[in-house]
Amino acid sequence: MAKFTSSPKRSLPDPNPETSAAHKREVFRQITLPLIFMLIVIIGVGVWAVWAEVGSIERWSQIATFFLTLFGLFIGLIVLAVFVALTFIVTQILRILPPYTRVALDAIEKIDRQVKIGADISVKPVIEVQRFLAVIEVLFKRNKSDS
Repeated sequence: MAKFTSSPKRSLPDPNPETSAAHKREVFRQITLPLIFMLIVIIGVGVWAVWAEVGSIERWSQIATFFLTLFGLFIGLIVLAVFVALTFIVTQILRILPPYTRVALDAIEKIDRQVKIGADISVKPVIEVQRFLAVIEVLFKRNKSDS
């Protein structure tokens, strides 16, 4: 059996300051700034819609229904994505499993054979005694019918 030796713990090197600074700039420029901009736009549109008193109640109810339906469709899309991901994972697992299931099946069949052999050994004396008694009974019946 192979022995595993413990290697001395190595400390991780410090991050490169240039790449860390570039990463922070990219996160701000590509994530934070667009998020803040969209929040400002959404809040501005909401405030404008309230103050401008644009449209009728029926129109706003239709818009609200649209957004509620859009939310439901978005949730449905997420559920669909989860099902697709689970299907992909199961497919990958089914590609990996057959050799291992063969090993498990062989082990179960071996256990089954051993259990049957053990069961046969445990009942063999009882069967032999019953066979012997049956033979004696047949012989005595034959002798009685002969006389």
